[in-house]
Amino acid sequence: MICFSRITAPIHPFFADAFDLYAQSFPIHEQRLSKSQQNILSHPQYHCNAVLEDNTFCGILFSWEIGSLTYIEHFAVSPSLRGQGTGSRILGEFLKTHPLTVLEIDPPQDDISIRREKFYQRLGLVSNDVSHYHPPYRPQTAPHKLVVMSYPRTLSSAEYQMFFDYLQNTIMYQVY
Repeated sequence: MICFSRITAPIHPFFADAFDLYAQSFPIHEQRLSKSQQNILSHPQYHCNAVLEDNTFCGILFSWEIGSLTYIEHFAVSPSLRGQGTGSRILGEFLKTHPLTVLEIDPPQDDISIRREKFYQRLGLVSNDVSHYHPPYRPQTAPHKLVVMSYPRTLSSAEYQMFFDYLQNTIMYQVY
């Protein structure tokens, strides 16, 4: 059984596991600085979740509640569990309770990014035809182009604008 355990402070029993996985799963330019990450843990719209399956840590899913939609900022499965359907089970459970979900992926240009896009498509996510650049997490990096995917349908122009405004003005606020 999949369970999402919300982390709101560094004293959470899975804090170290979650942030070790975060550090090893995302390139440095896609990671918040440690102080920034700890500062947002208690933000009411932010859900920093350790994911457990049968009470065993198996991944992370960090998301934001933005009005009628949910934005998955970071999602990763423990390396030893990849390729075994764990990611599909986690995301499947999450999508059941989040009727309009948004996430970003690298443009599908190499084997890994193409496989990642197909993984999300199998779960019902669709690509949105928008030119999207994610703001930088670190002062020395530039915004980077990403593909916006959503579930179970594409976003309206107003929904995308609401998401992007929230991303720029709230999620990325005080990242340095």
